[in-house]
Amino acid sequence: MTDMSPTEPRAPRTPVAYLRWMSGEVGPSGLKPVLILLAIASFERFGITAIGILGPNIRDTFHISNQTLITVVALTSIFPALFSPGIGFLSDRVDRVRLDQFATVVNGLAARARASEAAVFRAAPLLTPRRRLDETWAARKPVLRWRPVPPQQEAAE
Repeated sequence: MTDMSPTEPRAPRTPVAYLRWMSGEVGPSGLKPVLILLAIASFERFGITAIGILGPNIRDTFHISNQTLITVVALTSIFPALFSPGIGFLSDRVDRVRLDQFATVVNGLAARARASEAAVFRAAPLLTPRRRLDETWAARKPVLRWRPVPPQQEAAE
């Protein structure tokens, strides 16, 4: 007796037919998100390879030691792996707009730390005025953007 159960469809053998078949298998969004993620991953690998090849030139240009160069290259690979679980946790619990605002603040802080305002950035925790929060005033006039307090105004308070 022969078994008349249907067999699983096989994947096509040509690349174009395989892409068409795979597009139907991944869902309504198609292959576009998969191909975009694949392209991003290949650019990351290309960047790591380029840094490996250009390492001696980077080391000589910035006058850094081999150990510093190796540390920087290793950290560029380690940081995404370290921060992925946290960003994944936030993306599950926070909407896109808030996550984008958080990323913008972090990028702004990093840019300010790298820019010519590095001394102000490093001294910010020490120079920030500390006083008791007036909750009524804070509710009526919220400060949505931080601006450094000029020294003469800080002395008056």
